[in-house]
Amino acid sequence: MWGLCIHNDQNCCFAPECQIERVAFGNCTQLESVVLNNGLIAIDSQAFGGQSKLTEIVIPASVTDIDEMFCDYNNSLRAVKFEGNAPQNYRTETTKSFVNPLKEYGYMSYTVYYHKGAAGFTSPEWCGYPTKVW
Repeated sequence: MWGLCIHNDQNCCFAPECQIERVAFGNCTQLESVVLNNGLIAIDSQAFGGQSKLTEIVIPASVTDIDEMFCDYNNSLRAVKFEGNAPQNYRTETTKSFVNPLKEYGYMSYTVYYHKGAAGFTSPEWCGYPTKVW
């Protein structure tokens, strides 16, 4: 069983259901939209890094651990949509020993979307990203 459903013509299913590991989608250059399946628990750094066409990722409520750098070097990503509460473990630049220059240069400039009533999100920003209810 795979942890995702890809919305395009390219078949790139590398990730097991419980975790998407570092650079798992490094060779999937045609990704445009990704809807991750419920049951997924963690998304590691650079899992979707370097995607030039990826504009939207939908993250299921089951995800509790995500690294902010999961989509680094992706200047096309506009929406990260959470189906549930904010992840319990969201590793950001403030929890690391370095400053993330990618946001400053526009490589990580997406909006975080969450459902009304979802716990852990803040408005108008969450972890430095603009937020909207969807």
